[in-house]
Amino acid sequence: MSIEIVKATIDDSNDLSIMTGELLHEIMKKIDIKAFNFNQKETEERAKDLLSKDLYFVFIAKDGNDSIGFLSMYESYALYSEGAYGTI
Repeated sequence: MSIEIVKATIDDSNDLSIMTGELLHEIMKKIDIKAFNFNQKETEERAKDLLSKDLYFVFIAKDGNDSIGFLSMYESYALYSEGAYGTI
């Protein structure tokens, strides 16, 4: 198995939405509470929008053509940080 880490593009939005849904379902199963109202199509469109505006940076772990995980980063702001900082 050879895993490659690549920067996500808009073309990865469907895979990102699927993996996000899997994560949310795993969390809800673990806590036994339906805490999220997940909609895959809406999540895919939101990913396309955020990625296209460079407001959301994602790196995807790929095993061949299969997306198997991701890490996301976005810029945040806080008074205590005296400006912008990144959140992973």
